[in-house]
Amino acid sequence: MGAMSSRDASEHRAENSVGKAACFARDPTCSMGNWRNVGITLGREAPTVEAMNNYHLSVKHVLKAYPGGVGLVTVIRERSTPAADARDVAIKMFRELGPKLTAALFVVTASGFAAAIQRSVISMGILASGQRGHFKVVPTLDDGLGWFSERVGPIGSVAEFKLQLRTVIREFCHEEHEYLGAKHP
Repeated sequence: MGAMSSRDASEHRAENSVGKAACFARDPTCSMGNWRNVGITLGREAPTVEAMNNYHLSVKHVLKAYPGGVGLVTVIRERSTPAADARDVAIKMFRELGPKLTAALFVVTASGFAAAIQRSVISMGILASGQRGHFKVVPTLDDGLGWFSERVGPIGSVAEFKLQLRTVIREFCHEEHEYLGAKHP
């Protein structure tokens, strides 16, 4: 995995006004982007320490672009729980950046016992970081999107924000899955 690429924050604001997530970093383990004041990450494989460091940089990138409040949605496909050293990096990152986030939603889309363990590991990491109140781990996007939208969406139009965000996240995840599927058969 190489260093992530990024663009100027003002480009993101202009591009995101049309309603599509802007992907600003991509590697074999994940894709990272943003839509308005929401950072979106699609995790495909167990992240390495380097990938967690890139994740840290991507969260900082969105925080810099939207200092008034940022939400983070991380969609984790299959089994991509990080190894112990990468988990340590994640815990440190959320200790540092967690208080600056309005809300963080982790969606573990796998099913079965392994997925339940993965959600438990993420929940333990959240507890270890000290960021309980505004972090949530769920099995589907729909299970957490209402909670997330109430915290991050504009007052008075949370329902509309939730519908738009659901579409944006699903399209981002589909496009990024397709992009890497074409590049890595």
